[in-house]
Amino acid sequence: MKDFSKLPDSMEPDELECCFFEFFKDANDLCDSKLLFVFKQLYELSFRQLYTYELLRKSIRERVSAFILNNLDYESFEIMDYVMHIIPLLGLDDVFNKIISDKHTIANFEVKNLIEKCKNDYGDNVSDPLFGFRQP
Repeated sequence: MKDFSKLPDSMEPDELECCFFEFFKDANDLCDSKLLFVFKQLYELSFRQLYTYELLRKSIRERVSAFILNNLDYESFEIMDYVMHIIPLLGLDDVFNKIISDKHTIANFEVKNLIEKCKNDYGDNVSDPLFGFRQP
């Protein structure tokens, strides 16, 4: 898988969509052995998506959500940290709501604290990644 951290911070939306498709092409093959690396790469793409100042196409957001939910490791603080940063960057309220509803099943105290902190930070704006970028 390509190291997406080497991409420029600012990219054209179409160019970035191609990177998401490249991610999906390679991600499932690496999930068993390099799951943390895969989530880091997804974070890198999500960070760049925010700076297109456009919402990622719904079909791609749905694929990202499905990928996250299929590979989520509630007991890994590192993975959950990436996931909790990806959620507001792409507006993945479905993933956020699932994590909130499953919080009681998580044994890792650090992960529970992270989720609670993010819940307080995001408020009602988790589905709108452009919330702070709009002109009044």
